[in-house]
Amino acid sequence: MTPAHLKAFRRHFGLSQAKAATLLGMTRVSWCRWETGASPLPVYLRFALIGLGRELKRQQVEKTITYLETED
Repeated sequence: MTPAHLKAFRRHFGLSQAKAATLLGMTRVSWCRWETGASPLPVYLRFALIGLGRELKRQQVEKTITYLETED
């Protein structure tokens, strides 16, 4: 994983650096350093992002279903 991948992940889900960091229990400063390449990405981050990505996708699907159900 590269800093560009980290930034792409965040943007894909429409998250700010602060929100992405909060969701993973870290500071915005740490996220920013990883995203800019100022600090190396920790090995565990990839696995944390997999879990977060799954949860965010689940939430998106639930919102879509709820929206569609209210349209009827």
